[in-house]
Amino acid sequence: MNTVIQLGFYLVLMAVVAASAWAAQKLDKKILLIIPIVALTLVAGLRAETVGVDTKSNIQAFISCYYRGFTFVTKEHLYYLIAAGLLHLWGNTSVVLTVYAGVIYTLVFLRLWDFRRMVNLGIASALFFMFYFGGTMNGMRQYIAVAIVFFATRYLQQEKEFLFLAAMMLAFCFHRSSIIAALFFFFYIGIKRVYGVKQFFILFFSAGVAVPLSIYFLRQYSGYLSGASDVDFGLMGSIQLFMLVFTYFFCRSGMDVPALTDGEADTVSFRLMFMITLLGMILAMASFVVDYASRMGYYFRFFEIVYYSMIFQSKWIGRNVKFLLGAALFLLGVYHLYAYHGIIPYHTIFG
Repeated sequence: MNTVIQLGFYLVLMAVVAASAWAAQKLDKKILLIIPIVALTLVAGLRAETVGVDTKSNIQAFISCYYRGFTFVTKEHLYYLIAAGLLHLWGNTSVVLTVYAGVIYTLVFLRLWDFRRMVNLGIASALFFMFYFGGTMNGMRQYIAVAIVFFATRYLQQEKEFLFLAAMMLAFCFHRSSIIAALFFFFYIGIKRVYGVKQFFILFFSAGVAVPLSIYFLRQYSGYLSGASDVDFGLMGSIQLFMLVFTYFFCRSGMDVPALTDGEADTVSFRLMFMITLLGMILAMASFVVDYASRMGYYFRFFEIVYYSMIFQSKWIGRNVKFLLGAALFLLGVYHLYAYHGIIPYHTIFG
């Protein structure tokens, strides 16, 4: 019964987050996004160290860096340096968790806001909560990098490739796996007969660093990831891959219209979101060959939030299809909340 109550707590929180985001979209009031951002930040930041598989080890690492320096840190010093600085100012590890949570959720919701004309923001927020909120309370270091990359893809859409590159380098300071995000250049620049000098240089750079540095990442993190069984591409991943491919071929004819809502042109194609998400799934499947390579796919799988939300926003997809898809995603999402990341039961630092 306690587990059911705890799961109910998360579902109520999800409803608040989704309803707030939906209201922000309907009223076109960006300021209302502060409600889901603050709600998630407080829940994640004020959690007890027993909530989440990695929370206790993260807190111990912060304290060790503050009192003993960074001699044991071999990579991504910025993550621990900021944590030690916050501890120096506030003397409380919950402040560190709150600040990092706030960064993640702010970047995610601001990026989702960019898609408000083509996605159902309430559905997008619910999907983020069910499939990724638990992860953000565990692998914080990588999820900060994922959130930075996710937010920075707006610059690729605006053809500001060097701004994206700068953001990718910042993400690299938090988690070296973000180097794989160089592949985003290929998606957004696309296949052309003639490339400009800037585009040619960026594509050449992407091809030159993404693959070798990703192999380096896998070698560096193989030991660290040896106990992270929840990131393997197992049954859950297989079901999600099937749903992705099935929904694309079933819904694509209804998503090819030039306008999705209110006569406004679709600036991000359904096909692009599918291809990015599919790459994330394929990288996740690589864990069958290379241990724990699924972490490389996080940067691309995040876009499944946008992909599915586009279907729910489309006026050309039938209600029955939306209902069946929503029911399937909800059941998978509830199971994901229950089974992964160790976030049940939830307790705060106050007891």
